Amino acid sequence: MDLRAEGWNVSRKLVRKLMRILGFQSKARPKRRYNSYQGEQSKIAENLLQRQFDVEAPDTVYVSDVTEFRVDQRKLYLSPIMDLFDHSILSYTIASSPTTAFTNESLALA
Repeated sequence: MDLRAEGWNVSRKLVRKLMRILGFQSKARPKRRYNSYQGEQSKIAENLLQRQFDVEAPDTVYVSDVTEFRVDQRKLYLSPIMDLFDHSILSYTIASSPTTAFTNESLALA
């Protein structure tokens, strides 16, 4: 940006190449390593399925997960409830933080 402000017409690739040749490094912060939610954790449920995901009747086994998305520089969390019989999504909630109340709400909707 400084070179362009002084009237030079340079591309980003050229600037990166020259920086590498001259041994310069950017002051920009590197990407941060993923850091999962550090808030209060709820009780972890017992594994009753034991990886047996084939279900014979509807409305007998529901599964859920929490997924993090980045939208417009913000983190959003999705909690769907799925019936394992036909893999249909019964309900879902979206929130800005992964709380127990947020996941319980999708379960109550199901």
